[in-house]
Amino acid sequence: MKRTRIKQQRIYAVIATLLAGFALTAFFSWYVLHNSFQIWQLNSIAEAERLSSELHYRVEREREPLISAAILYEGSEEVTQQELIEAHQQFISITHRDSPISLAFAEPNEQGQFIVRQAAGNLPFLPEMTGYPVPGEIVDTLLKAQGSSPELITGALFSHQETSYLSMALTSSNAGEAGVLLALIDFDGILQRVTQNLLLDGTTLEVYHPLTGDFNHATLPALRTSPEAEHQVAIDMGDYQWQLNWLFDADYDGYADESFYIVIMIIGLFISLLMAFAVHQVLFQQDQIQLQVDSKTRELKATFRGLQRAQRQLIQQEKMASLGSLVAGIAHELNTPIGNTLMASSLIEDRVHKLQKKLNQGEALGIAEQHEFYQVLYEASRLMQQNSHRAADLINSFKQVAVDQTSDRKRAFDLKDYVNEVFRTLEPMLKRTPHSTSLELESDIKMLSYPGALGQVLNNLVTNSLAHAFNDKEKGKISLNAYRLDDNQIQISFKDNGAGMSKAVKERIFEPFFTTTMGKGGSGLGLHISYNLIENVLRGTIRVISNPNQGTEFIITLPTNTPEHAKNTENVA
Repeated sequence: MKRTRIKQQRIYAVIATLLAGFALTAFFSWYVLHNSFQIWQLNSIAEAERLSSELHYRVEREREPLISAAILYEGSEEVTQQELIEAHQQFISITHRDSPISLAFAEPNEQGQFIVRQAAGNLPFLPEMTGYPVPGEIVDTLLKAQGSSPELITGALFSHQETSYLSMALTSSNAGEAGVLLALIDFDGILQRVTQNLLLDGTTLEVYHPLTGDFNHATLPALRTSPEAEHQVAIDMGDYQWQLNWLFDADYDGYADESFYIVIMIIGLFISLLMAFAVHQVLFQQDQIQLQVDSKTRELKATFRGLQRAQRQLIQQEKMASLGSLVAGIAHELNTPIGNTLMASSLIEDRVHKLQKKLNQGEALGIAEQHEFYQVLYEASRLMQQNSHRAADLINSFKQVAVDQTSDRKRAFDLKDYVNEVFRTLEPMLKRTPHSTSLELESDIKMLSYPGALGQVLNNLVTNSLAHAFNDKEKGKISLNAYRLDDNQIQISFKDNGAGMSKAVKERIFEPFFTTTMGKGGSGLGLHISYNLIENVLRGTIRVISNPNQGTEFIITLPTNTPEHAKNTENVA
């Protein structure tokens, strides 16, 4: 009786162990299967978001050749076909680009057509020739660029002979003729570089543009079976919002192996120690999940660093645009002294020619004629000397300021002299406005710092005041005061008597890309760059005092001897 009871208990224990092992195995198998599918879904979505960001970044990066061409046209009186081809080749070589892109400058004719005057690149749709009409698919982009000058316009995606293209344009001029600079990009080439060796198995992408309806601009292979997961991403490109549809095929990907779970179920029927195995598997799966999370975290950090690099590129473009505006203003200002010098030299040449003619004819010069001739020579030479000094002063001021603004060299300089040089280079821009400036700087303030960074800050502050402070004011005033706080610090006060700003605006003015003139040419980077230059390069502080209709004052505190830093350009970005 007792032995029977023990045997029954043993049987019950075995059955209970088998049942417990089977139950735990069944539960664990279901858990792994369910979580594997969820992990696969999360991986697919993360991959879609990452590649969407990469595609958006690469398309935005295609602005660089067009901006470089615009700088070339703005800085030259006339750009020839060969110069554009050489600039295109140089840019491709420097940036190591392998994406097909064509650049062109087009002018409208009397019939309303746009005619290509210069072209460079290897796209057959926009060949490297001149004198032919711009293809009709691109005309709408050029018209929008004319109506939105000076903004850079991103056109609509379009397809030609089974290839998708994207156009970008902005207004410019060449040899005194107004026109439009155009960049044509092979979108298929960009998409292939983004997706090559990056897509998960069983993944494809569809790209739709609002103007082309259901036409898919992506040329990736279709899935072999119906997708188990989809993810949609909308990205803003100029005036349009593209729709990216990511499709994922779990059957092709093979996220789960069903034979694995069958083996576990069979083993669970006969092994009473399955609980230890299950715990081991759970811990193993948790480690796998953590590895997946860590991997995706690294990928997201890499994407974030890519966005930071893009921001640094935009900031550098903002600096170069500021320098380009400075060059154009100085060139315009030099026209007056050079023209006066030419006029005086022509006058001297004319009088000498007349004198030579009289002498050749044997005519004697009277005292009055000699006196008049000497007076003309004196006045003309004095005019030439004055204007030559004026041109030399402008060139010297621009040369020093330009060198400083394009380098991060630390050097000694006199604060008053340098600020006067900076404002002298800003005179062409200020003279085109009815506003006045007032400079009051304490003498003999010696600085050992980064004059380029300081000049960039002052340039940005003046530009900001002219753009935002004096909207409806007939005659505004900008004033700058500088004085010592002690032996080691100075303070600069930059004021305008313009419109001022609200508390909400004042709290955000140093944020990147924040601007109150969005769509009107403001990038929102000027004050952000100034803040970072002061804090990270000049090692000072900046604060703002402003109220609506009461003007704005920026108070800058700087050390006279700026500490060294590793690389200020990285800090600024």
